Amino acid sequence: MKKNRLISISKIVGIMVVSFILTFSGKAQTTYYSTDSDDWDENSTWSTVSHSSNANAGTYPVAGDIVYIEGDKIDVVNASACAEVFLNGGSGDTELKVKNSSGILTVSGNVTADNNGVNKKLKFKAENSSTVIVGGNVSFVRSGGNKEMKFEMKSAVNISIAGNLSMTSTGGTSKDNKIELKDNNSSLSIGGDVNLTSTGGKLIEFKIKSATILTVMGDINFNATADELIQVCFENSPVLNMGGNFNRQNGYGELSYSSNSSPNLNLIGTAPQVIKQDAFGTGETFEYYNVTINNTFGTAPQVTLDGLVTVNGALVLTSGIVRTTATNLLVIADGATSSQGSASSFVDGPMKKIGNDNNFVFPVGDETRWARLEMKNINNFNATTEFTCEYF
Repeated sequence: MKKNRLISISKIVGIMVVSFILTFSGKAQTTYYSTDSDDWDENSTWSTVSHSSNANAGTYPVAGDIVYIEGDKIDVVNASACAEVFLNGGSGDTELKVKNSSGILTVSGNVTADNNGVNKKLKFKAENSSTVIVGGNVSFVRSGGNKEMKFEMKSAVNISIAGNLSMTSTGGTSKDNKIELKDNNSSLSIGGDVNLTSTGGKLIEFKIKSATILTVMGDINFNATADELIQVCFENSPVLNMGGNFNRQNGYGELSYSSNSSPNLNLIGTAPQVIKQDAFGTGETFEYYNVTINNTFGTAPQVTLDGLVTVNGALVLTSGIVRTTATNLLVIADGATSSQGSASSFVDGPMKKIGNDNNFVFPVGDETRWARLEMKNINNFNATTEFTCEYF
């Protein structure tokens, strides 16, 4: 009986020893500092002491490590990973570039970029079919300097940011600050908000180009203290899928599209959404082109307006009731079209059609009743003629 007890105790001790070994045999977190402009997976690119030291344990950053890049240009050409990345302005240009289809960067935490007010470029770029996955936030801060701060993606790139994308400018001269989505077949998915803040310095320009797809599950927030400090601009035929709202603090900030462009704004929220009015009295406006209502919140109205909203291109009603009033009026511009709506998606309240577009169907209704009204074969009106329709 005593022998059996001893065997049982020894087994328990053995299990405890194995458990201890498994718990503490994992790789410890290491902090890496760039010392040269080269590939991420080159040992000579990094120091484990400082940017000015060549001391290195013969390794490069991997999952769980902290990375500081300052005054160097680092290329990610293979599958690479870390816990956090800090891009800091230094004595030379600072750049992190993920490139080629084999270039995959996975950051489990945040990517934080700060130009430190120096006269050097600060860039985070992805190009040529590369992939970037960020488990936290991506943020840029510029406090001065005369060189650009830029987040850029082009040529079939896929970027996923679980948290927020933020850019802040408090100072600087000469070059603008840019977030630029270029070329076809690229996509940027943001699980949180887009925060654009400018209290000084140069313009923050968020440009969405070609056939890129931008998905923002939260809000896009404009926080400026004057005109011409924040602009969001569509070029060609990009798509913005939006789960939240546009918010303009202080009334500043511009939403526009270039000539001959056909962008698409899809409201895909699962909570009520608000379409912001065209003008706020500050000289800057919001322009809407090709708006699709596809809000699946369970209670009507799913979408409301906070002032007069003009839609160019086409209004497409897929899911969700749009509530309007005489003050918060929905206007379909001259030459623009609208779908007829359905029992699950129509305009509850007044809406206006401008122009000489004959055979137009107003997708109106009241509360739970869809009651569209067609206008056709009307003579003697022109591009400025206005028709207002409401179903009671």
